[in-house]
Amino acid sequence: MESVSKVFIKNPKFDKYLFVLRDNSQSVVNPNTWSLVGGRIKSNETPENALKREVKEESNINLNNIKFIRKEICTMVYKQKHMKSNVYFFIADTDADLRQIKLTEGQKVAYYSLNKLLKLNVGNWLRHFIRKNRDLIKDGVKEVAKR
Repeated sequence: MESVSKVFIKNPKFDKYLFVLRDNSQSVVNPNTWSLVGGRIKSNETPENALKREVKEESNINLNNIKFIRKEICTMVYKQKHMKSNVYFFIADTDADLRQIKLTEGQKVAYYSLNKLLKLNVGNWLRHFIRKNRDLIKDGVKEVAKR
């Protein structure tokens, strides 16, 4: 089973989270849906190091106060088939605004509240995680901000 790291990136100035609209191609996991930034963990990486690498590669933004939330097995869609992945969820913050983000994967990025995101086209795996862990995500960000 593949392992991936994903992060809820909050910008305290906007009080919203950064999400990326995945490319509309069957060659990517969960195409044309809003998702978290992150990606595959290489065999020689820790989940946090993989996260830092993926965020830098995909968006060129710096994360502050990275905190692990939890690991869950999630079912994602790849080439119109369901596949299970070990997903390591993190929270972090950034002061980057949209003009500073240099997206290398995906169609676009945007800041959304969790409520607004759930009204958009989101993969079921992410929708389920947010509904199940909303307080943990919000409380975790508050805890990170206190450091």
